[in-house]
Amino acid sequence: QVYIVVLAFESLGQGDSGVGFLNSAMGVGALLGGVVALSLTGSSRLSLPFAVGVLGWGVPLILLGSHPEMAVALALLAIVGVGNSIMDVAAFTLVQRAVADEVLARVFGVIQMLWWLALAFGALVAPALVGWLGIRTALVATGSALVVLVALLWRPLRAIDARAVAPEATELRILASVPIFAPLPGMSLEHLAGRLVPLRVDSGTVIVRQGDEGDRFYMLVEGKVEVSEDGKPISSLDAGGYFGEIALLRDLPRTATVTASTPVVLYALDRDDFLAAVTGHAPSAQAAEDVVSARLAGLPTPEIPLSSA
Repeated sequence: QVYIVVLAFESLGQGDSGVGFLNSAMGVGALLGGVVALSLTGSSRLSLPFAVGVLGWGVPLILLGSHPEMAVALALLAIVGVGNSIMDVAAFTLVQRAVADEVLARVFGVIQMLWWLALAFGALVAPALVGWLGIRTALVATGSALVVLVALLWRPLRAIDARAVAPEATELRILASVPIFAPLPGMSLEHLAGRLVPLRVDSGTVIVRQGDEGDRFYMLVEGKVEVSEDGKPISSLDAGGYFGEIALLRDLPRTATVTASTPVVLYALDRDDFLAAVTGHAPSAQAAEDVVSARLAGLPTPEIPLSSA
């Protein structure tokens, strides 16, 4: 932000309006980068997108110091915005893959603390750097430092990426197709995919029993199940169906019994993982409430289009 203000006033001669335009260019770039970053969900490797994101900061800063013109500055700062979005998504997703669940929250806490310290450090150093070198040289120096940093850390970054476990594409597609999970960001879907429990159940097996405590949410991948209340069949679910959300979301005993009519394959998601993902994200919570309300009213709910999975 210090660089943008000095650049707008001193190098470009645009004043306050220039600051606004330059910040807007970064904002537009960030939105575009967010769209691009959606494609990173499920990617087998994230070290390259992360490095590209960092270079999306470094290279434009070098060029900006070399060509301080308004049109060029707008284009380059838009690229910075794109790079920032890609870098953020790739970095946090890679950390989530590489770090054990038991310490993940603490690691994210440390990262957040380091981020704020870096912001404070930058706010102190940037004015001094501009005063010492001038804005153009300061931009080139900062951009060059980022490029060198990528070169130095490339091999260890690749090693971390190689050890990290990426989720299966099929699991991600199934999760993203469930209306309750569809609004979740890609990083949350990846986390849930890593928590899924695959199950194979023989025909005639009771999967959930009316009156029992709800402990899991289920997604039916293969086979058919029968849903009954008070011993009377009320509906059936084929591959693509899902069940178990009412007891979890309303904190009630199971409202129906679900029995395998054929041998079935399911994915199960434990109560805590389900509730943390759904209730912590407003659009997902609303989608879940819509599903629960529809089922309690006896209305149909969308099934998962497994033909594309």
